[in-house]
Amino acid sequence: MQVDAGDTAAWVSIIVALAFSTIALGVSLVSLKYQREAAKAAKRAVDEAARSADASERSAEAGARSATAAEQVAEIEALRDMRPTVNWDLSKSVGHGYVLRNTGTEIATGVTVDNSSRTMTNAPENAVIPPGASVKFVMEGSLARSTPHEILVSWDGAAEPAVIPVPTRQRSA
Repeated sequence: MQVDAGDTAAWVSIIVALAFSTIALGVSLVSLKYQREAAKAAKRAVDEAARSADASERSAEAGARSATAAEQVAEIEALRDMRPTVNWDLSKSVGHGYVLRNTGTEIATGVTVDNSSRTMTNAPENAVIPPGASVKFVMEGSLARSTPHEILVSWDGAAEPAVIPVPTRQRSA
């Protein structure tokens, strides 16, 4: 088909077709640009999701380690509570008398109160004191020797003697 220069309709349709083709090409290029940006954004999102998943996994592992440590501490404390103990309480009795009581859960053997101050009478020496039981002794100062502020109690199995403060007043019942 031959187009005559005088055929205006044919020229207009060619120009319109070229215009629409140019617009379509422009839209395609813009679309391609946005598609590439969307692909980059999607890749960044995937990378962030992977980092987040890694961080969550590390956090879960740390939480599991923390829970395990807490369980171990609880077990140690439970074992410590179950372990027999020897504890002492010294109370003032009538006059110059004192009562040394085993407030622990274990029988104390070889119990000896250090009398190097020479102020005690009937101080326990190599005594056996069951839990809840007590021994009485007298502790009286003089002009030459004052009553000590604390006594040293040793027993079998103790790494070192316990330092027990000496009460100055009788406890009220």
